Amino acid sequence: MELPLWHPGDSGGSRGGTNRTSMTPELSVIIPAYNEEGCIEPTLRQLSAVLEREAIDYEVVVVNDNSSDATAEILDRLSGENPRLKRRDNSPPNGFGLAVRCGIVRPRSLGGRDDGGRLGRSGRPSALLPESSGI
Repeated sequence: MELPLWHPGDSGGSRGGTNRTSMTPELSVIIPAYNEEGCIEPTLRQLSAVLEREAIDYEVVVVNDNSSDATAEILDRLSGENPRLKRRDNSPPNGFGLAVRCGIVRPRSLGGRDDGGRLGRSGRPSALLPESSGI
């Protein structure tokens, strides 16, 4: 079953008590990506579906860490489908830590916000994902 990247009825209005018109999302997810063409699309579709289902106002910042495969093209296509997905490019030298820093510097919102109990007892976003996700 293919999961939607963006809920088609989400026009930016209020949904589930979350103000979707805010310029600052409730949650920023930063994902470093290096040569992830085989898994980036299903990962982003599943993540977006879970965040939509939980009515969490979010943005996903994917930092392309100088991939030599089709990762950048896939991210461009997906960000055209979902305005909550943002592609950032890490400039050389490559590396996980630099990619994370690149993502942290640019999103509109980062941490420090109450999740309203949506993350469960673990306090981790992975608590929202089905156990079969492997995350």
